[in-house]
Amino acid sequence: MRTASPTSLTYLSLLSTNASQAIPAIASYKFEEARCYTLPDKCSNTPFQALFPPVSDSEATTRFEALHHKYSGPLFDVYMKLGGFYYKSGQKMASNMGGLVPKIYRDKFQPFLNDIPARDPKEVRR
Repeated sequence: MRTASPTSLTYLSLLSTNASQAIPAIASYKFEEARCYTLPDKCSNTPFQALFPPVSDSEATTRFEALHHKYSGPLFDVYMKLGGFYYKSGQKMASNMGGLVPKIYRDKFQPFLNDIPARDPKEVRR
């Protein structure tokens, strides 16, 4: 039977720890998206209409802003811990390539543009 290397176990531990922060963030965003946009349409003219009333654009913006404030810090920490590919992704978020990233995330992820320490090329090639 083959056993996992210590490096593999460390990486799996990091992923599982950080998934416990990322998964609730994703679920919260998807739930809010459904509450603001999908469910009011799907539930209109049904007994569930009272549970999911239509939401104005300003109310939807307010709800998503609250999520941005809640999750930008923990997700920044996840990206910093995981390094490598996540550093590059953090740089793209900070520079807002594509124009899709909310301002609070752009501001929070600014350290990815200038403050990431250089690594020895030998270490990177391992």
